[in-house]
Amino acid sequence: ALTGCITPTTIGDRGCEGVSVTYSHINVEAWTDGYKPEWDALRTKYPDMAPVNLGNMGYNGKTSYYFPSKVRDEAWENEGLNLDFFRGYNISWHDAAKYFDTPNALNVSTLRPCNDTRLWITSAMRFYAKLTGDWDGVEIVGEEVYGKCFDGHFWLPPACRRNF
Repeated sequence: ALTGCITPTTIGDRGCEGVSVTYSHINVEAWTDGYKPEWDALRTKYPDMAPVNLGNMGYNGKTSYYFPSKVRDEAWENEGLNLDFFRGYNISWHDAAKYFDTPNALNVSTLRPCNDTRLWITSAMRFYAKLTGDWDGVEIVGEEVYGKCFDGHFWLPPACRRNF
């Protein structure tokens, strides 16, 4: 939207070609750590329209997960399980799953399907697979590389695939 693209959330065609006016002039917060190749391509392809980073809001953040403090506190109080720390999710030591709903509990009609997300951006998924070696997490169709989704809405990391 900041670049003037008329359909910025449409993965296949964001509507950026031929645009010379942008009606969105400011973005207060953007979590772009995982999108560096896309931002670089945007600045290369549309140098006159690409957003310019003019600084930060006084803090730096990283993309992360969120769950209610009640869940975190319950796990800690019941068994000393620290859900704020990645090692708390080691299934050989703890069963963190019992504090969360399963994917089957979600109403998928409220979610975007995988083919309408970053999982369908070939450059991003090829980069992911090369970086991690997780070629089982992607599907290759001709020259295209897509995230391998289950039920059309869920991409699962390697450790979770055997349970779904």
